Amino acid sequence: MKKIITLLVLININLFAVDTIETFDLGFTDFEYYHKTSNLSEDNKIFTNEIHIGMGITSIFSAHVGISSEKFSSNTAITSNSFGFIFTPLDTTHVDIDFYGELDNSYNSLIGLELNYDLKDDLQLAGFYLDSELNFNNGYNGYSFLFGSYYSLLDNLQLLIQLDISKNNNENLNIGALAFGANYQLYDTIELITEFSIDIPQNDEKTGYSVMLGFLATLP
Repeated sequence: MKKIITLLVLININLFAVDTIETFDLGFTDFEYYHKTSNLSEDNKIFTNEIHIGMGITSIFSAHVGISSEKFSSNTAITSNSFGFIFTPLDTTHVDIDFYGELDNSYNSLIGLELNYDLKDDLQLAGFYLDSELNFNNGYNGYSFLFGSYYSLLDNLQLLIQLDISKNNNENLNIGALAFGANYQLYDTIELITEFSIDIPQNDEKTGYSVMLGFLATLP
C-alpha cells in the first residue's frame, strides 16, 4: 500500500487517500488515478481528478509526475502539473523514514518527512505514521502534521485512519479532516483506494464531508 503526496494540501484539499509513503519498483512501474468530491453537504462542491505516473530510479529513490484538475460547482476549473520525489534512507523491519517533496507549475511546493512504525515487516499487521510538512507559496507558507494508523485486516484489505493539523502564516492552528480509508488489493497489480473524510468545523464553520475513489496499478 502506498500513496503519492499532493500539493493540494496547500489549499486544504488532500486528494490522496490516507496511507503510508513508499518508493516505487524500478522503472516506470506506478500509475495512479483518483477522483474526489468535496463539500458534499454544500452547494459549492469541488470535483477533483488527478493522475500520477511514478518511476523507481533506485531502490530508495523514486520520482513522479502528475496532472490534476479541479472543477467547482460554479463551473470554474483549475488545472495544474506537478513533479515530486520520494527518498527512503531508512527501511527496517519496524521503522521507516521517508523524505518527500513536490513542486507544481505555479511554483507551490512542499517538503516533508514521514516516520513510520510497523508492528510487523512489510505492513503485514498494523502500524503508525507521522508526517511533517513545510509548505511554500512565494515564500514560507506554513506547516502541517498528519497522524495516521493502519491495520491489515486481511492479506488484501487494509484499513486506515488519519488526522491532519496545519498552520498557515497569520492564521491560528487548524485541525483539518479526520479521514477513514479502506484499500483493497483487487489483483496482484491493481489496488482499489477509498476514503471518507470529515472536515472538523472551527470558528463557526459547518462540518464538511468528502469521498474519494481511486486505483493504483503496478506496471510490469
